[in-house]
Amino acid sequence: MNNINIESFEPIVIKDFLPNEYIDQLVEDFESQINNNKYSNFKINEYMGMFMHEVDFKKHHELFNYLKIKIKEIFNMDLKISSGLQYLRYSKETGFEPNLRPHVDKVYKDQPHMISFSLSINNNKSWPIYINKIKYDLKDNDALFFNVTNNLHWRPKMEFIGKDFFDVLVFRFYDYENPIFLPEELQQKLENERVDLFLNYYH
Repeated sequence: MNNINIESFEPIVIKDFLPNEYIDQLVEDFESQINNNKYSNFKINEYMGMFMHEVDFKKHHELFNYLKIKIKEIFNMDLKISSGLQYLRYSKETGFEPNLRPHVDKVYKDQPHMISFSLSINNNKSWPIYINKIKYDLKDNDALFFNVTNNLHWRPKMEFIGKDFFDVLVFRFYDYENPIFLPEELQQKLENERVDLFLNYYH
């Protein structure tokens, strides 16, 4: 049994979350693939103007073991990975405008609430993230943990010029021993709030 309430969990920021050696390995792996194949090996999210790279569990097994240990320490949770560790790059080189509009991460009826961390990496610019109208200015290696299924989150509009990019690690997980599911009425409430945010706050 974990020691937090997943539904009411408030966002937390943990600074200097990953050891530098793991960050260096991730950046080197990502950049080497770009140097060898440009972006041909990466999926593109056209809606968000973003390259998507799934981090290889086997190649980075020490990092994944570290994540499991740290999450156990923070949440007292035996995690079930929802979408793996993703290295995301927002860039106009996708052919699309980078953005992160107000949203919650969609789940289906048989999927539980998910916690995620968002961690800026390898950046020379800042791009704050908002969660329920609260602004978080994060530096590289600051890990922001929050419930992505019931907290509206977005980044303000930002101009990307030429080869500008913004890199972020995302890791989604949930407690498989104590899964909590999202009620349909809450999903509708969140959708109504999302529309209001998009019309009145997203700029």
